[in-house]
Formats: sequence, structure tokens, C-alpha cells
Amino acid sequence: MRQSQNPILTGALALALLEKSKIPKPTARGTRFRYSSSHGCERAQAYAALGAEITEPMDESGAWATGIGTILHELTQAEISKRYPSARHEVTSQTGDVSGSCDSLIDVNDVGTNYGGTHVLWEFKTMGGYGFDTQVGWNRMRSIFKPQGAQGPKKGHIAQAGMNALGIEREANAGAPWLEHDSMKPVRIETIIMGAVTFEALSKQKARNMGVLGLNRFVAEFEIPREEWEPLARYELSIMEDIGEKLNHGILPDRVGRDDSGGFTDLRPLGSDWQCEYCSYRSTCLDDGDGEIMVENSVAIRSSSGEA
Repeated sequence: MRQSQNPILTGALALALLEKSKIPKPTARGTRFRYSSSHGCERAQAYAALGAEITEPMDESGAWATGIGTILHELTQAEISKRYPSARHEVTSQTGDVSGSCDSLIDVNDVGTNYGGTHVLWEFKTMGGYGFDTQVGWNRMRSIFKPQGAQGPKKGHIAQAGMNALGIEREANAGAPWLEHDSMKPVRIETIIMGAVTFEALSKQKARNMGVLGLNRFVAEFEIPREEWEPLARYELSIMEDIGEKLNHGILPDRVGRDDSGGFTDLRPLGSDWQCEYCSYRSTCLDDGDGEIMVENSVAIRSSSGEA
């Protein structure tokens, strides 16, 4: 038996997803910033807004994870439409220079449960076992729930969904075309439903020991009330607005991101920060150095103008 170091058949889908990942994904409305960058590094967001060259493209593993996530999104959206005919998917909106699209928007009368308001917004994330276990409060190695309990979805993900909700509400209530035939106006989103799916289902034995049944072995769903998601969304919009203002004044932000609790954290490209490890602009950021700098002095700008 010999293991091939060049899987020509089994890796066919992975290679196709890698090629697809090389095509830059525009923002929903052509804005400089996107809702999905919530809690991301401020400098990385600025590089993207400037259209800087990507120096660290996604590798096969990254393309596989994001590609499979997209496939599951689309398949789940199709099934949601079968069950809830009012569902609209990828509804776009814009707030200032930030835009995005929600995974699904569904009439509360169609969902069958009173979530308040007129619609619920659904946001879907796929993840590995560790991220999922953190959300639901598992220690699957010991087949127990962690004493501190479930941490729930990341605040950055909640803020992303919340920015979508605020944008959709504002545009819908101003007469968005997609609401032309809806009977429920204005739009009010009181509850955001955050869905999570892990690729690593809890084993039958551990699930039995922990009292976990059915879908809950690999699926989690959290209902986030407006009083929780709205402040996060509005604050994140203000952060992106500040980044935009810095760029308007020719200033490239420092390497500052947000941790899972929402606190600010300094990022270092040569450190262990995961945001730097997976950053598309890591080499450029290293060359530009620490702190805020003038955009005109950035390697990203000099390279694009042929000065580097």
C-alpha cells in the first residue's frame, strides 16, 4: 500500500474550490467595507478598502473550509424555502460605506413561533469541533458540560447579523423594492437566530452520556434578542466608520482587532494571533510596520503604483 502525495481524484473538489477562492469577492453594494469583517483587524479592513494586492492567498485547506461552508449555506437555504415560503435569502443592505447580505429573512407568521417584530433574521456559521464546543459549553473529551456553560455565538458574528438587520429595516421601511408585495410593513426584527453546524458530530456514546439528542449532536441554534444584538451592531458600525474616516484623511490604521469578548487587542504579524496567521495582507503589513502610518507611505500603495 502506498499513500499518494498527489491525490488526483479525491482532491478534485478541493482544487475546484481553491480556484474559485482566487476570484475576489466584492462587497454586496460595492462599498469599501463589509458587515462580515466585524471584529476583524482594522488595518486588514483598510487594506481591503484600498484594494491592496493580496500577498497571502487562501491555501487548499482554507478554500475547502470556506467552500464547504458556502455549499452548506446554499443547501440549507433551499430547505428553509421549502418549509417557509416567505423566506428571502441574501437580502442586501447598506449603511454608509458598509454593506452585506443576510443568510435568510423570514416572516414571523411563517416561522410559526412568535419571535416578536415582523421578521426573523437567520445567520449561519460552519465550524470545527473546538469552536462549536465553546459555543454550546461542551468538554467532549470528558463527556461533560463545562462548568461555565455555553458561551454562545461570537460577538463579532452577532454584530455582523445585527448590522444586516439594521440595514434591512431602514431600507425596507424606506420602500425597498423587495417588499413591494409584502403585507407586513414596516419591518421590525426583534430576534436574530444564530445557527451553527460543526463538521465533527458528538459520538453516540458521548451524546448518550451527556444527554444530547438528535440534531443537537452537531447543530446549535441561539435566539439573540434585540437588546443584545443592536448595541453590538451599532458599535461595530461606528468602528468601521472610524476606519473610513482615517482613510479619508490618508491614515492607515494600526493592527488592532477584537477578541471573542469584544475587547480590543493588539495584533502582531509574527505572533500567534490567528487573525494574522490567516491574513491576506500579512507580508504587506510586516513591511509597513507598527502603528498608524500615512497611506501614501504604505507598501500596498507604492506597489500598486509601481514605485516598490
